[in-house]
Amino acid sequence: MAKIAKCSPDKALHDMKDLIDKGILRQEQQGERSTNHEITDL
Repeated sequence: MAKIAKCSPDKALHDMKDLIDKGILRQEQQGERSTNHEITDL
């Protein structure tokens, strides 16, 4: 995410957590090495 948004990994993580808290993103079940997110139905 940080690479796509051209920001620091800390900023990307903060923004993603904010979107999860607001119900915009949903974290899918964690894989072995990565975590997937999806946009919720608004």
